[in-house]
Amino acid sequence: MKRVGGIAVRVAGRLKGSKRPGLDRSFAGRFARRIARNQRRHWRENGLRPRGRGYDWARTLVAEELLKRAAAAELVETTIGELAAAVRCTDRIVRLEIARLCAIDGFGAPADAQDACVVKLPRASGPGKGVRLAINRIELARRVLGRLKRNRVRSQGRGPQLALPLNEATMIPAEIQAAVDRIQELARTRFASSSKSEHEAKAPALGMRLVPRSIPDPFPHTPQTQKSTPSDAAARRDFRSASRPGTEIPRRVPVRITPPGRAELKRDWLEIAEIDKSELEPLSERHRRRLMRHLRFACWSRGLDLVRTRHVTGAIGWEAQRLRKATSRKYLIIDGVNWVLTANQAELRGATAHFLGMVKVVRGLSAGSDPAPRRSQGQ
Repeated sequence: MKRVGGIAVRVAGRLKGSKRPGLDRSFAGRFARRIARNQRRHWRENGLRPRGRGYDWARTLVAEELLKRAAAAELVETTIGELAAAVRCTDRIVRLEIARLCAIDGFGAPADAQDACVVKLPRASGPGKGVRLAINRIELARRVLGRLKRNRVRSQGRGPQLALPLNEATMIPAEIQAAVDRIQELARTRFASSSKSEHEAKAPALGMRLVPRSIPDPFPHTPQTQKSTPSDAAARRDFRSASRPGTEIPRRVPVRITPPGRAELKRDWLEIAEIDKSELEPLSERHRRRLMRHLRFACWSRGLDLVRTRHVTGAIGWEAQRLRKATSRKYLIIDGVNWVLTANQAELRGATAHFLGMVKVVRGLSAGSDPAPRRSQGQ
């Protein structure tokens, strides 16, 4: 059995990387040597048996001790205290294990008295009298060996060994082989009669689709060519619903480089007015987007940078989300456009420098500015 202390010393030595772990003066090395020293002392004091194995180990030792005493005679007379002293465990563990051995066979299955490992006999009356046990040597030996060689017994199983595979060739009866040959010949003649001619096999398949078969034809009444062209395979292979990554898709509206002038702003405003006339709702999403775009164009035309433009649009959006009616939101954006286009440069720069300053301007545009503080009578 491997000693825990020796393993701990070797592991600690490997972790440190030294060749002589006995000279390791670190905390882990000293602790490993202390465990090894205590383990050797426990091993000597317990008759070369490990200490502290617990309940399962004591149960194994009880069965071993009974089998050793049954070698002289099948009838064992002893006391619980004597067995506990021999096994070095408590009386309770000995009593429980004897009761268990009286109810199971060598494989651990429940068994009657005649098949059990141990049979408890009536003892003589009086204090200090021990127990009288009839030992079934075969079953008890199975129990001890099954516990000592548990892994080997579990891997092999309890059943008999399976037969080895046959090396000689399997012989098929003659009548079965004749029937198989006849069926194969019939299948061969049927396939030869139904096979295509060489001309039919070389002819191309008609009605070849230009799109993958998994997708139905989107235009079933549109005539398609019945002749395969060299580009069909490429078109079929490259059929994709989305463009490949890295493909440059041209914009429908070119990017503006210069700020819009008064004429362009007026043309954009007339388009927004046409949208307002054609839409049924007071402020549709398309109408709102065009108004905010016109507001950004107005800020750009007045020379505001990107940060100040964001202050303007953010303050108007901040204030518009408090308004209940869509008409009020629409006219708030319109008032903001008019204020950006008509304000002087000093007022425009001062108000748009900070977001909260722009919020105060927008609240004044929406007629929701804070009331002026009342002056006292003395002033």
